[in-house]
Amino acid sequence: MFKYIINSPEIFKNLIRVPLLSKFLTLNIESFDKVQTWDIYSKLIKHFRYGDVTGKETYCGRFTDLDDHIMVYLDANMSFHDVGCSTGVTSMDLYEKCRSKNINLDLTVSDKYTKFYFDGSYVRKIYDQSGSLKQIYIGKVLLDKNISTFFFLSKLLFYPCAILVGKKNDISNLVEISLMSPSIRSLHSSNNLRVIDYDIFSNPIQKFDFVRCMNVLNRSYFSDKLLVVGLSNLIQSLQQGGLLLIGRTDTFNVNKATLFQKVDECLVVLNHFSGGAEIFDLVEKNFKVEAAI
Repeated sequence: MFKYIINSPEIFKNLIRVPLLSKFLTLNIESFDKVQTWDIYSKLIKHFRYGDVTGKETYCGRFTDLDDHIMVYLDANMSFHDVGCSTGVTSMDLYEKCRSKNINLDLTVSDKYTKFYFDGSYVRKIYDQSGSLKQIYIGKVLLDKNISTFFFLSKLLFYPCAILVGKKNDISNLVEISLMSPSIRSLHSSNNLRVIDYDIFSNPIQKFDFVRCMNVLNRSYFSDKLLVVGLSNLIQSLQQGGLLLIGRTDTFNVNKATLFQKVDECLVVLNHFSGGAEIFDLVEKNFKVEAAI
């Protein structure tokens, strides 16, 4: 089975209304920068797959309850890192809430892939920021080594084609395509926030006053061993006295999360929301944890 590429956002939006048909289609990556409204963008991005297990599907208002709870901890000019923010719409929700209360956060939003790069026309090569080849388009056919085995031809043919294409270490002359929402792209362009590519399993990029990581460190995505690595990196990225919010949205759209504060080498539990983070047991087992006095 092959997966096929649709160039027009409007045509793609209409075709994916048929559930079975939508499985066989993906949107041309070049089309994302042409979409300027969240209403259309949200419909397109949820059906776009590029091999990352966590995907890009999210929605406005997803963390409204958590945002309301953490407002009491937020101060002007606090450095805030929203890790694994997907398209950034939930970061935008928090940004707008803070702005309404005159809180000016020093906001950084990140995801494993916030942008891709491409070159070519009929044979199009798509790379990540490191210059690693992620996908190949041959005409209307998608080749991707990380795609589901259901599309075994798209997966299998990626390997010989990748050998022919070769790795592209220099991406400076390639066309850049953002995978972030239009509102985030606009704020980034106006220097009101930073957008960075960051893999949670890599060393921390810097230290922050507040780190939020929702719907990334899930047992349905990663092994416990990898989850501990991700947790360790998040903790290392906290300033002394910094706050860490981790959790996931369950199948009933309930946000189960825990808020910690880093005190010396200890994580102090400030609050559990809806029963707490799914991986709280891993935090207790692998790190020093205390209850708030």
